[in-house]
Amino acid sequence: MSKQLGIQCLLALSGSALALVGVPAVAEMVLPGRCHMGYCYEMSIKDKRPLSKTSHGTVYEIRRASRSWKMATPKNYNSIPFGEYSILYVHCSTKRPAIILKDDAPPYNYRATLLNPNGRDYFGYNMAAYHMYWGVCHGVTDDFWSEEMASKSIALGYPGNLEQEQIEMIHPLDIDR
Repeated sequence: MSKQLGIQCLLALSGSALALVGVPAVAEMVLPGRCHMGYCYEMSIKDKRPLSKTSHGTVYEIRRASRSWKMATPKNYNSIPFGEYSILYVHCSTKRPAIILKDDAPPYNYRATLLNPNGRDYFGYNMAAYHMYWGVCHGVTDDFWSEEMASKSIALGYPGNLEQEQIEMIHPLDIDR
């Protein structure tokens, strides 16, 4: 059997999670952030692992770190180390896409940012959430806001009219309730 055929068989056997996600479970990726108020940032994502399948998708646990620098920093910002990695969760779903963060505010321990991945709708508070979502769920690491991305999101099954809001939850798997 050829190497290419073996890879195709492996992908076929791995189920619908990889079909939706389209990226390796352990690949480390650097996602561009943005520059705002004199500083720039970017994120590193690694150790993506499925936590649970929901009725609408899959919740992944990932480790994320970020780094930031002053906008006036020369192009050698790649030498700036990433900070400590922290755990967060991503719900890869065409019905209820979300980034879920720890939010130590009992009785709710987590806050989910619900997204509308259609390439157009974003705000300052959820811009980084879109970068993480597209990177973790679809392997997209740039060009988040183009018309091409709007078309891609429709082709992937996103309706383009999902509510964007933040909700509090007791557990990351409550995203499906």
